[in-house]
Amino acid sequence: MAMMNKIAILGFLLAASAFLLADSTTRVWEQKGFEDFDKGAVQKLSLSSEGKLLLAPRLRQLADPQLTYIWALAEDSRGNIYVGGGSPAKILRIPPAGSAKQEAKVETFFQGKELEVHALAVDADDTVFAATSPDPKIYKITRDGKSAVFFEPKAKYVWALALDKAGGLLVATGDKGEIYRVDRKGEGKLFYSTSETHARSMALDRSGNIIVGSDPGGLIFRVTPEGRGFVLYQAAKKEVTAVEVAPDGSIYAAAVGDKPPRPPTAGAAQPPPPAPVVAMPGAPPPAPPPVAGGSEVYRIYPDGAPRRIWASREEVVYALALRPASGGLLAGSGNKGKITEIREDDSFLSLVKAQATQVTALLRRRSGTVLAATSNSGRLLEIGTAYEPEGWYESEAFDARVFARWGRIFWRAEAGPGAVVALYTRSGNMDSPDNNWSPWSAAYRAPGDHSTSPGGRFIQWKAVLTSTDGDKTPWLDTVEIAYLPRNLPPVIDAVELTPGGYRFQPTGIVPPVAQPQMLTLPPLLQPRPAQPPQPPRIELSANLQAQKGWQGVRWAAHDDNDDTLSYAVYFRARDEKNWKLLKDKLADKFYAWDSTAFPDGVYYVKVVASDAPSNVETEALTDEREAGPFLVDNTPPAIGALKAVNEGYRQRIVFHAADAASPIKRAEYSLDGADWKPMLTTTRLSDSLEEDYDFPIEAGSGEHTIAVRVYDRVDNMAIARVVVRN
Repeated sequence: MAMMNKIAILGFLLAASAFLLADSTTRVWEQKGFEDFDKGAVQKLSLSSEGKLLLAPRLRQLADPQLTYIWALAEDSRGNIYVGGGSPAKILRIPPAGSAKQEAKVETFFQGKELEVHALAVDADDTVFAATSPDPKIYKITRDGKSAVFFEPKAKYVWALALDKAGGLLVATGDKGEIYRVDRKGEGKLFYSTSETHARSMALDRSGNIIVGSDPGGLIFRVTPEGRGFVLYQAAKKEVTAVEVAPDGSIYAAAVGDKPPRPPTAGAAQPPPPAPVVAMPGAPPPAPPPVAGGSEVYRIYPDGAPRRIWASREEVVYALALRPASGGLLAGSGNKGKITEIREDDSFLSLVKAQATQVTALLRRRSGTVLAATSNSGRLLEIGTAYEPEGWYESEAFDARVFARWGRIFWRAEAGPGAVVALYTRSGNMDSPDNNWSPWSAAYRAPGDHSTSPGGRFIQWKAVLTSTDGDKTPWLDTVEIAYLPRNLPPVIDAVELTPGGYRFQPTGIVPPVAQPQMLTLPPLLQPRPAQPPQPPRIELSANLQAQKGWQGVRWAAHDDNDDTLSYAVYFRARDEKNWKLLKDKLADKFYAWDSTAFPDGVYYVKVVASDAPSNVETEALTDEREAGPFLVDNTPPAIGALKAVNEGYRQRIVFHAADAASPIKRAEYSLDGADWKPMLTTTRLSDSLEEDYDFPIEAGSGEHTIAVRVYDRVDNMAIARVVVRN
């Protein structure tokens, strides 16, 4: 692609997006920013924290050490590289000579009986010191490969080695968190105790101070050559896996893992720290245990001020190294084999990805290049200073959720002379791209080209960046694809009539102190209890307020296009065929109405859902669902033939109750205005449109007024009275 003005491209993109979004049925899938691009697959490209895809620095395999794990790297004065790992414990030597196109020659320099070589150091005479673990020994290996045990620390692990200015060997150990100093004769003694479980990482600054990272307190110490310690920083994480000292005196440290909760009382036992992951001879290599909490990287400035400069909840940083080519800090991590470059302004670059699980060691060579060692499986890689000539990126598969037509593709990029940014698409109807998808399209010529991929549910894009200038890279930071999903009708999942005599509580109104009787409906589509609830003890998710004569309905609906839906409610009587509109243009999924204007009878209700708010009129679709029957009964029962039959001091109340629409629910009487008391029918059941009552009461002598009242199923009430004289 010819070089294009970034501002012009951006303006074109914004104008195109505005045009696409003007039609509410056309949608745009946009990918921009680090979070979006980090979901895709990258090959020979870097991804910046600003969300730019760039060509990565050239990464070549310098050698295949044929080790499962590589834990340590070192370089001597002649440029030989020493690679330590296991299992079993082994050191490989790689000479400096070799073609840039061919892997370097690898020779076995040392092999021990232990499981791992976990730390290396090389002195001014090119003597190599190697620490094995667990139950460690320190070996001294001369240039010609002759080895002997040099020192045996009283510890379980050796995590790091370093040589001080006087030529003494410093040994950082666990499980007591101690640092030993070993003189040239191999005589060692305790130099400093961190009071931690592990002295996990170690480096020296220009003044000869020892910088130590610990576990499990996440402490970063500065220990003077005289053995006086001072905590520079207490990290939020538990294990300081790597420390690095910059030329300006700044200290970088990586810490991983969430700290365990503090014990409730002083002196309470702490959980034991995890042992290092090692492979037994002849057994398949184990996967490293997960580290909860991810990683953080800190910078402690020369004046002692600390600051967190990078964090990840997923990656576990094993190694740090400064990259002379850019001045940035490299962080090697797992379990995706990433190398991240953290820049001076705290931005970062997901620089390269190794074809291995973990990047476990980094080494800044005297020549200015950086070496990276990986584990699972073990490889030795060289990070170059020039950019790769070509790299590609494949996005995640986008799910339109329904069949869709793909429109124009837009992107924002910049490519100088000799550089190209090419975009491609492919589509399919399976969530995982494979041979059953369409092939990749031809390269699109310019932003705004129409996609040539066939319609489907899923689409994916690919970008290929190329450059003939190893010192410059094109970039890409935004991709947009327009699409038109096939309109599908909405779906009404359920319709339910709410109990008669209640209305939905108005929203935004504070209920009075004397609150009316309330009901709460159970959620739609939820399993119902085996035994139906007894009115009014119905568990409700929507609040209802008692209101005589009201009827309500509610429904659940969805739309696979995520269209905005509107609803209409219709009704009809049982003996009618045509539906009558009750209410339309509803946005809520419920509605209640006053049924006192309806003639008594049995009715049905219908809810219609429409996606018209999101579609042009000619393409709008609907769905409908009925519910019912429900009873409208606004007429109270009739009380007939009411009389009181004297039987001495006892009377019998006799009458007939009838209702045209709903069964008689209950009857009550009151003697001389006293409290109402229940009455039984002659059959003792109340389940019919007509009921007879012949009920004894004791009124006593004199004149008495007896009132009776009768309710039907919807609580319509009739009242009558009779006077009795004894």
